[in-house]
Amino acid sequence: MSDVLIVTVKAQAGAEPITISPSSWSYRGPDGQPATVMGTSGATHVLAKSSLIVAVSFPSAAAGGKLTLGGWLTKQCPSGSFSVVMNVS
Repeated sequence: MSDVLIVTVKAQAGAEPITISPSSWSYRGPDGQPATVMGTSGATHVLAKSSLIVAVSFPSAAAGGKLTLGGWLTKQCPSGSFSVVMNVS
């Protein structure tokens, strides 16, 4: 695969389980251009006091931008939603 950015993220839950939604994550490259998720791997449910690694791919994207990811606290769905912005290097 050429011109595909693959980002791996370690999602870790504390005392309560979380659910992540990698297919709805977004990426904005260093040039400010948005990219849509092309594909994901990994589970979406993170059990309490555990972690998982998920990979997301973005076509025609370059490292150096920002990944916006999100999910929700499983027991408080949908009111317990969260969003995080991470730098991708």
